This record gives sequence, structure tokens and C-alpha cells, in this order.
Amino acid sequence: MQRILLFSLIIILGALPVCKNPDTLENKADSTITGQVLPGDAQGRSGPIIVVASRTNELDKIDWTLQRDILSRFGPFEINELIGGTYYIAALLDENRNDQLDSGEYWGGHDANGDGRLDFVQLDGGKTLQQDITFIAIY
Repeated sequence: MQRILLFSLIIILGALPVCKNPDTLENKADSTITGQVLPGDAQGRSGPIIVVASRTNELDKIDWTLQRDILSRFGPFEINELIGGTYYIAALLDENRNDQLDSGEYWGGHDANGDGRLDFVQLDGGKTLQQDITFIAIY
């Protein structure tokens, strides 16, 4: 009987996940994206500027309330506590202050090739990525 119990205990313990050092865990939210928001096409406009690190470049699907920094004017931004991976950096000049991109509002972000679409950046875990962004167009 003791052998069966011991054998069962070994099987159960073997199935449990091994606790790892939290400093070596993958998917740790310890990365940052920083940069400057440049006015571009929104020169002379004012209002809150929302900068987000999004997993999509489809403007109508970006969640402007998560992984963000809010600025009162053009200048430096910083988005902390990100997991390493692929992001699209997007900006919204939220003139009506409703935390979403509406018709007639300026948007921008990282557009590496100038085609008017957001391009991705690759953020390594535990690192800080510096990437300036600019306002591109009116939605």
C-alpha cells in the first residue's frame, strides 16, 4: 500500500509545474517604448494626445484605453510594463476627449515607409525601444 501511495505521489508531483525564478520568466511585462510625438499634419492643433502600443494597425480596432500614455502637448511619451513582442505605435489627437478615434480627428504613429499605414516595431523583452512618431492624417 505504501508503494502505491508513494508511486501516486511521485506522479502527482511530476505533473505540477516547476516554479521558476520570476526574473527569468518569459512574457514578463518589463519592456518600454519611448519617443517623441511630432506634430506632422496636426501642427497648430491642440488637445490630449493618446499614444498606445497596439497589437493591430487597423485604426478602427485599436483600443485607445490600454497600454498608453496621455500627453497634454507634442513631446516625449513613454509606455511601460509591456511584454516583448510586435507592436504598432499609434497616436490620437483626441479633440473631443472621448478616448476613441472619431471622424475628423488627427491620428498618427510609426510609419516607416511613408505609405500612410502604421508599421510594426519589434520590442525585446526587458528592453527599452526608442521610436519617434508623427501625425499622419485626419481620420
